[in-house]
Amino acid sequence: MPGVAKPSEASSPHLLRDGDDASDDGGEELEWMLGFVEEPEAPTSLLRHRFPSKVGGRPAWLNPRELPTAAQLACGLSGRRMDFLLQVYAPPPECFGDAPCAFHRAVFVFVSPEGGRLDMPGAVVALRCQLPRENAYYAGEP
Repeated sequence: MPGVAKPSEASSPHLLRDGDDASDDGGEELEWMLGFVEEPEAPTSLLRHRFPSKVGGRPAWLNPRELPTAAQLACGLSGRRMDFLLQVYAPPPECFGDAPCAFHRAVFVFVSPEGGRLDMPGAVVALRCQLPRENAYYAGEP
C-alpha cells in the first residue's frame, strides 16, 4: 500500500560540520532532514490535486496530459518497465517578479526491477514535472 512521506515532527534540519563522520566534502556544511513513511489519513490524500509526496503505489502525475513515454520508463539494464519508487512535491521557495516559474514542481523516482543492480548506470531514473502558477489543471491560489 502506498504511504505518505512526511518529515519527522521530532526532527529538524541537521547540519553536518567538518569532522563529522558523514562529512567528506572538504568541510562544507550539508543540511538534511529525516522523514518517515506513514499511512495516508485518507486514500484521497494521494490524488494528484492534493500534491502528494508518497512512496509506492502509482505516480500521481502533476501534469495529466504530458506523461513519460514507455522509453523514458524503460530500464537501461533490461529494457523492462521500471518500478515506481517515490515522488516528492517540491515547489521552489519563491518565484521572482514576472519571470516564468515552476510554482508546482514534483520529482518522480523509478528504479530497475532488477533490485540487485541499482548501483549500475541506467538502473535509476528521476523525472521532474513542473507547472507555472497559472495553468490548465490547478487554481492559481493554493
